[in-house]
Amino acid sequence: GYAVAGKTSTADARLRGADANIGWFVCFAPVGDPRVVIVVALEHTGDQAHFHGADVAAPVTRSILERLPERYLDGIPGSDLRAQHRAGLATRPADTGGHE
Repeated sequence: GYAVAGKTSTADARLRGADANIGWFVCFAPVGDPRVVIVVALEHTGDQAHFHGADVAAPVTRSILERLPERYLDGIPGSDLRAQHRAGLATRPADTGGHE
């Protein structure tokens, strides 16, 4: 029901003595009339150190945006589409993106 502008990235790091990375995603929405900014940064070490921002942080952000209260989007076209989508979310199990 609205456009989002965002950027993913991955930063190499050394966390608690182990090779790691930090996958992140930053966005604002809606594009034409920004009302919210979201930044998600997730640390990964060990076997998960190959995850990137697009793999983990962007899906978390999408989940946040899907559940954004409608009051933040007052006056933004697409409220009927958002209501339909939220009704569908209520009936499906939580998506962990395969990264629990």
